[in-house]
Amino acid sequence: MVTGIFVFFTKLWIYLTLMDTSSERKIFKIPSIDGGGIKGLYSAKILDHLEQKVGEPIGEYFDLIAGTSTGGLLALAISLRKPAAELVEFYKQKGPLIFANNRPLSRRLRSLQQLLFRSKYPAKPLREALSEILGTSTIGDAQNLLCIPSYNLTTGKNRIFKYDHPGLEGTDNSLSMVDVGLATSAAPTDSPA
Repeated sequence: MVTGIFVFFTKLWIYLTLMDTSSERKIFKIPSIDGGGIKGLYSAKILDHLEQKVGEPIGEYFDLIAGTSTGGLLALAISLRKPAAELVEFYKQKGPLIFANNRPLSRRLRSLQQLLFRSKYPAKPLREALSEILGTSTIGDAQNLLCIPSYNLTTGKNRIFKYDHPGLEGTDNSLSMVDVGLATSAAPTDSPA
């Protein structure tokens, strides 16, 4: 509940900031897009609404885009200037393929899979969907700074994927956005990396 309220006010602040053109000082704008699987459709719809209001790709208005899980997928796509309306359609069309149907028998079978330490959903439909929307893009192709967290269950370590600053050593710019998307959206009991 608290997270939902925080997310609402964060999105409201972003909306009001985008609409305020009177300020002369430079504000470093960072949207943080939360995860939640198919609920990414909700975030995509809000971004689409904002994009319609400003009349340009929403990524043009942010300096750094942060997102985890499905929010990370949106952050990657926004950094490539994918239209938010395209992201809404992505969730509508690909969501049912990525997240198998919710018939009672299917839910029971997925729960059994989880008990046996397997993922609830296979990675292949997500990889194929991400390949369609992100193509062969790398982090270096992003037009915004990025902050995409993930967690490696095997090593027990966090990993933050980011856009490497020019002149500073880093290796993230060469990473495939599809692979980064899979890493951030990998919930051990839902989708494997």
